[in-house]
Amino acid sequence: MSDVADLLTAWDLTQYVELFQENEIDIETFPCLTNEMIKELIPMIGHRARFISNLEQWKTIIQGISNTNTSVINQSLSSSDALIDSSLGPSTSSTTSSAESFENVELYFEQLKNVVSNDEINEAHRIEVTEDTTEVQHLQKLKLLDLLKTSNEGNSLLASYQKSGLLDSIGRRRLCNLIISNELSADINARISSFRLQELAHQITLVFNKERTPTYFIPYLSYGPGLKRAAKGKLLDCLNNRKREFRKSGIISSSRRNSTTSSSSGRASPAVLLPETLQQSLVNQTDEATVEESLNWLRNSSDPWTLVEQHWLLTAFTRLKIQLSKNGQSIASYMAEYPALKRPTGYFLILKDFNVVYPKYSDNLYQNLPLCKKRIFELAAEKLKKTKEVTIIQILKEYIQLGVEVNDEESSNLAAFLSLPFLITSSISREKKSSTQWKPSKLEVRDGFITYVKSNAEVQETITRRRDKFIGLGHTLQPFIIIVGPSLNNILNYFVIVDDTFYQLNSITDSVDCCFKIMITFNAEYPVECEAIWHFIQKGLFKLETQFDKNLTAVNAFLSDPSTFQPLFESQSISTSESTPIFNSVSDSAEDLNNKQFIEPSEILNKTINNFLSILYANSIISRNVVQIVVDGMETVFTEGIVVCLKTYVQQMIFEGKISEECLSIFNNIFDMIENSFTNFKTEHKRFSYYAEQGSFIKPEEKVVGQSLNTVMKSGISVLKPSNCTEQFIPLRNVLKNFFSLENILTETLDYMCSLKNESGILSNFIQGTYWKSRMKKHEGRIVLPIFMFFDDYESGNVVGSHSGIHKLGVVYVSIPCIPTYRSTSLSNIFLVLLFHSSDRVQFGNKIIFKPIIGEFNFLMENGVYIDMPSSTGNLYFELGLILGDNLGIHSITGFVESFSSNFCCRICTMGKSDIKVKCYEEKTLMRSDEQYFNDLKKNDLSVTRLKEECIWFNVTDFSLFDQVGVDVMHDLLEDCAKYIMREPIWDLYLTLRRVLDITLSTSHKENSCMLLETAVGEMNELYLKLSKNLLKPKFHFLTHYPTIIKKHGPVVHLWSMRYEAKHRISKISARSSFNRRNICMSLAIKHQLQLNEVFNKGKLCSIINIGPRKILNSIKLDKIKTELNLSNDESLVRVSWAEIKGTRYKINSILTRDIDDENPHFILIKDIFLNGSEKIIFECCMFTTIGFDEQFYAYEVKIHEFNNCFIFQDSLISPIPNTLNVISNGTRYVTVRDTL
Repeated sequence: MSDVADLLTAWDLTQYVELFQENEIDIETFPCLTNEMIKELIPMIGHRARFISNLEQWKTIIQGISNTNTSVINQSLSSSDALIDSSLGPSTSSTTSSAESFENVELYFEQLKNVVSNDEINEAHRIEVTEDTTEVQHLQKLKLLDLLKTSNEGNSLLASYQKSGLLDSIGRRRLCNLIISNELSADINARISSFRLQELAHQITLVFNKERTPTYFIPYLSYGPGLKRAAKGKLLDCLNNRKREFRKSGIISSSRRNSTTSSSSGRASPAVLLPETLQQSLVNQTDEATVEESLNWLRNSSDPWTLVEQHWLLTAFTRLKIQLSKNGQSIASYMAEYPALKRPTGYFLILKDFNVVYPKYSDNLYQNLPLCKKRIFELAAEKLKKTKEVTIIQILKEYIQLGVEVNDEESSNLAAFLSLPFLITSSISREKKSSTQWKPSKLEVRDGFITYVKSNAEVQETITRRRDKFIGLGHTLQPFIIIVGPSLNNILNYFVIVDDTFYQLNSITDSVDCCFKIMITFNAEYPVECEAIWHFIQKGLFKLETQFDKNLTAVNAFLSDPSTFQPLFESQSISTSESTPIFNSVSDSAEDLNNKQFIEPSEILNKTINNFLSILYANSIISRNVVQIVVDGMETVFTEGIVVCLKTYVQQMIFEGKISEECLSIFNNIFDMIENSFTNFKTEHKRFSYYAEQGSFIKPEEKVVGQSLNTVMKSGISVLKPSNCTEQFIPLRNVLKNFFSLENILTETLDYMCSLKNESGILSNFIQGTYWKSRMKKHEGRIVLPIFMFFDDYESGNVVGSHSGIHKLGVVYVSIPCIPTYRSTSLSNIFLVLLFHSSDRVQFGNKIIFKPIIGEFNFLMENGVYIDMPSSTGNLYFELGLILGDNLGIHSITGFVESFSSNFCCRICTMGKSDIKVKCYEEKTLMRSDEQYFNDLKKNDLSVTRLKEECIWFNVTDFSLFDQVGVDVMHDLLEDCAKYIMREPIWDLYLTLRRVLDITLSTSHKENSCMLLETAVGEMNELYLKLSKNLLKPKFHFLTHYPTIIKKHGPVVHLWSMRYEAKHRISKISARSSFNRRNICMSLAIKHQLQLNEVFNKGKLCSIINIGPRKILNSIKLDKIKTELNLSNDESLVRVSWAEIKGTRYKINSILTRDIDDENPHFILIKDIFLNGSEKIIFECCMFTTIGFDEQFYAYEVKIHEFNNCFIFQDSLISPIPNTLNVISNGTRYVTVRDTL
């Protein structure tokens, strides 16, 4: 029943797990649930709908996995009615095929219940089912043969297969083209379902029995949120290519459903008066029928709000094209047409429209108001001196006092806006139906702009009076602002009045911003009495100019006057971002300070100095003698500078009688403490001893591996003197004990391992491979973690210098593959274990050099390390999982021949040199084994066995040479095979390389991806042989073993040398910063341990989230985000310029993969980044429409809809890795996926 519980958990239906267990519903009875049963189990409609949807997807996946060589279950499934009735004729709709398949699954399990009893299967029934299955398969084979024999192309394929016994890459493509053409022959717009593609792939294997189903189709896989993988295969690629060709030629419609929600566009030519941004966006259109349907929905519905927003965005261009033209509707009729606008949140829809038309101006008011506010009050003060009207003097004094003296941002903003009517000259208004002129007073201008009342009871009366007044003057009532509160510095409500609708905002800035955007979006006239004020806000604060603007001389003069705002607008180089980081590493809470008061001041000083010096020691470019110089200098500053100055000052105060003699002893104690603060850090020996006592510094142990004779000068005579050859060994048990004692590391690791074990059908880590699973069966009741050991040689000095090779070092690193991926790839979590001169290994042999580490591995496996932490206590065991390195490095330490041009040069199989050059696939019969290995050792014939010596790693308990040696995709593929292929100017060869890279560099795999990789590697090798006219290099052969390695050890990208070789760079920098070469191994080993000392000294690893500078976030967007994501008002939200999460950096315009379905992935483009609290990142994104996968470019063709924005959490992404957006010469956009979906 655990399988059922896992499924319910993945489907977010955890609350029903116990109920299913009570009713004894296991994985066998699970597909048999009928609608009545489901209704009884899950009474809530929404949960029941989610369950049924996921159950149907799961049934489709189960049915699609069937093939001819599986168990009776799969044979029974393949004999279902849907399969019997299938043919290679045109496919039916996906709905029909899916429904049939679901019925078949249910029918099969009903039959299975009658067959299975007490784990005994009726043999006669088994034979009967098998015979039925054979008959069905024979019928399918005949149908496919009939199709192939009806065309010259098919006959050619059959003849080629009969002759060579296999299909090559070109043959497979021709076969897929033939089948897909037949499927689309009746209706080119037909959608071929996943089940149908799986069925076709299965039928191919019946005719071409050496082919494999996953080569042609792997279905879309979904085990719940975050556990999804895209469909793959040659049939799907061929279908996408054919559909793309039809679209480009205009045979079929180019419309596609949006990546996540409906797109927003209209199908009409832009009017002359439309804003330029709106005209440019009209290239992205939706069909007229869809838009009209959405418009009708909006005219009749205003709930639910999520659908309102979707339909609103879908119809944006159609509505705005009309509204912003000369034939636009009045505000009243527009709001009457769309009832959603009359809801309290209706203004959000208008703000969306403004962002569509003027996306670059949405936040300008919030950015420019702080720059202008001070100048507004200065001008108000100047106006106060010049005016003689008593009323105006009193009003301006109140506003200036409110804006300058009251320490409140909201009151200051309100005072600034209210001061504007007294600074800008208003124009004379002429009534529409008469020649009467009306020049509003300053108070009328102010009230027309922002009306202030003291209670809510006055609001409606004010609106009625204002409307009557305008009717009498021949004007209409335009949108305006009303604020309510007992005083100006205590405003309780902010309203924007639009026709008869009240929009309530949170601040005066939000109100002005909203009111302005309403008038711009509705193409409405400004209120007649305060027209000049709104023109100033438009041109001065929003920096917006439109084709509808009036030319108001007074406003233009005011803005261009050097004594007013012109200098501000010409020099707006002030950044609105704040460079202050969110997290302060040295800040202390009140609780910390209370705790520290009980700590000895000397201890606090020691800890501070300790932290500072550990940071200096950890810096690779600072040599250790420089640290000594810094310590000596700081001690001088403390003793001869600070203490002397303080003593002089204290003595002067005593002389003046300002402090008593009793206080003098306290000061003397302080002086002594400062003078002696470097007692524990005065020399390097004392510093190292202090670190060792703290347990953070693990000193390297020097091991003697042999002796050599060196020439030395003695009394002017050159003599030979024996000297010890040494290596540096770091006790791994101490390193691992300290590492897993860091804050949350052990908990994170165990939680991550538990989540990996619960994943089914996905291979994303070493512990999910078949090898480690077999090992864990022997470790019942113990927590055992795998260890990766990496070996390599690197040059610590100048590679091309005269001393090159003298200081070439051999190094052994260790990493833990089962810690979270973002931790395992960090260089600080790759540990140095052994460092020696490469020449010593050649001279003294592997057995002597690696003896310390072999003993350490055995100790960790038998005894483990004891962890004593508040969260967990006990022994933690470790076992060698894999030996990694480049091919030369692995061969040199495992006893294989180090020449790759010799015979039998492969360490995984015994294929000969001549076959390696031409064979394109792995030969299972030639795989090496331990038994064969020891037999070859007994032969002691290097020319036949290519074994130099017995592998020393058999001294590690339970070591298996051919199960515990990895591969290196970096050297095999990226630095070798890929280079050879890229030299060939053949595009098809490049595409096959891309397919291989796509799978091998993937961080997770479906179970049947290995078969797809096997085919892809074979095709790449075949094409290279055929098109380049060259023989295969050994590393082409190594790639044929990758599918087997993935099954055993998980994704090969986790085994490559990339991160380990990056670790070399740190040692090389340290070597260059030190001129000491007397014992370079000791110098570098100590430096590495000092860098580790800093990590252990802090007690925790680096933060998961790092962010860039903060930026201003207006309250409208704040409310919008909290509304859409259902955030509480207590949660903090701040805008940031960039964010780095678990080692991945996100910035504006990054392309991400939001989700994936059974057709295409959904891509988004980051428009803005927000930090929610301290641990969550929110993206504001615009969504792409995915047209389909273009095999020719090996990328997804997309269209972007910049107006279609959404807010999502970073942790809800299907893949955290950013992608690449490419634009070709004709403007078509393609997204190249970096992490395979």
